[in-house]
Amino acid sequence: MSAAGDRARGAHSLPLTIVASFMGHASHGYKLAVIAALLLNVVLWWVAGPVVCGWAIVIEFILTLALSLQCYPLAPGGLLALQAVLLGLASPAHVY
Repeated sequence: MSAAGDRARGAHSLPLTIVASFMGHASHGYKLAVIAALLLNVVLWWVAGPVVCGWAIVIEFILTLALSLQCYPLAPGGLLALQAVLLGLASPAHVY
């Protein structure tokens, strides 16, 4: 095996590993729902404003806690909290 072949294979395996390990052993439907919610939040922020988007994030956070029977809710809840900070809906201190 050449070093270039090892590097090329490693470059392809890292993104696949990240995708495969995203939110652990949760079902694919749950993973897709969290990703859809994250995308919906950006659209809501642009279309309906920060108040509607903020309430949507609160509702999504509660749903991630209620529906997280197969996955520890820290991952999707953390993603929602990080998105709230990035969209300017909350400060890092408030999220902490």
